[in-house]
Parts: sequence; C-alpha cells; structure tokens
Amino acid sequence: MLKTIAAALGLAEAATEPEIVTAIGKLKASTALNAAQQPDLAKFVPRADYELALNRATTAETKIAADGKAALEARVAAAIDGAVKAGKVAPASKDFYVATCSTAEGLAAFEKFVASAPTAFTEIVDPKKDEPGAGKVALNAEQLAVAKALGIEPKAFAADITKRAAAHAEAA
Repeated sequence: MLKTIAAALGLAEAATEPEIVTAIGKLKASTALNAAQQPDLAKFVPRADYELALNRATTAETKIAADGKAALEARVAAAIDGAVKAGKVAPASKDFYVATCSTAEGLAAFEKFVASAPTAFTEIVDPKKDEPGAGKVALNAEQLAVAKALGIEPKAFAADITKRAAAHAEAA
C-alpha cells in the first residue's frame, strides 16, 4: 500500500514512510497556499465592477427620489390651487399649505381637510386685474349671516373683504 501512495505522490516505489508523510505535508501546504492566493470567485467581485454597479444603483435611486419629489410637488400644487379656486383655502395661505403638504401623509391630510372644509368665498377676483367686475366679492351664506348679525350692509361687508384681501395680497 505504501508503494501505491508513493507512486500517487510522485515518489519512488522504495520511498520510506517518513518520506511519504513529508510529501503529504508539502502537498497540503501547497494546496492551502494556492487556495489563499486564488480565492473563490463566487465570494469576491472585482472592485471596478463593484464600483460601477454601486454608482449605477446610486444614480438610479437619486433619479427615482427626484422624480417622486417632483410628482409630489405637482400633486401638492394642483391640490392647493384647486382648494383656492373652490374657496376652501385663502390664497394668502398657500405657502403654509405647501409646507404642510411636503410629505405624502401631509398631502393626504390636506385633501381630507379640504373635503370637509366649508367654502369661505364663492368668488374672489384679483383686484389688481383690470377686468370687468375686478375686486368684487360675492358673499356666501355664512358671510351674509355675519353681515346681518353685525348690522352691516352686505355690499359694505363685501367691499371691506375686498380691501382686506387686496391689502393682504400686497403685503405678501
């Protein structure tokens, strides 16, 4: 049996047991050295390929985040403009609501608020425009009730609202 082992190790058939053990030790050391010098490629990736993949992933994540932010800003602008046109939000409060809607949760809360909010004005016309009827405000039922309770003529109350809205618009 020693002759067979000696032949497998590349030794002469007359090799002694200590020579065979020494040859086996050298073979084990050389196998370990080769394994250390040539790592398992399934466990390692070339650095250049890794950096390329990492940069592509980072670029894609950044673009997705930017696109999501732009889409949210567009939805926020549309929701706030719609609420202003519906008379549910004062135009001077737009900046506040833009800040409030800076997240998807904030936008959802704003939309819920707008759905339940009463209409504050039925019509607001920009007093700076030179259009027929510019600066006129039509009062809603709540405003007419306030004017009546205060004993103010509805036209005078509407004129006061128009002046205050114009002053607020100029201040902003």
